[in-house]
Amino acid sequence: MQDEGFILHKWRWNISDNNLIGSIPKEFGSMRALRNLSLSENLLSGPIPEELGNLASLVELSLYSNNLNGTLPQEIGNSAALRNMYLSSNQFAGEIPPTLVKLQNLKEFFASSNGFTGEIQNFIGKLIKLGKLILQGTSLNGPIPSSINNLIKIKYL
Repeated sequence: MQDEGFILHKWRWNISDNNLIGSIPKEFGSMRALRNLSLSENLLSGPIPEELGNLASLVELSLYSNNLNGTLPQEIGNSAALRNMYLSSNQFAGEIPPTLVKLQNLKEFFASSNGFTGEIQNFIGKLIKLGKLILQGTSLNGPIPSSINNLIKIKYL
């Protein structure tokens, strides 16, 4: 089913590239079969609801180019099937949560142009399937962890 920028299948919800406002509904966290959630390039604001961590089948989370803010919820690490997470060009702050280490299927993590703080955590080297890691334009500081050498599939850093 496709109509005016809205694509819905039983496993995919794409309402990107619109002028949607408001916050991401926490009720999305009850869509247990959802595999792809794309809300990019809208005018959404507020934090990512912790309920999105309930989406055990979620493979791709695309939220780039909005006005989302707050810290990333620890619960996002519960979405173990997640392979691609696109969070760039928002207003996220705080540290990248260590629970992301549970995302062992993560292949792409884009979080550039946000206000993340703290160091790049050592757990990053445990995400061995990671092929693309984009963190430019954040406020991350400190040394590059030596564990980054464990990212043997990395193509873009």
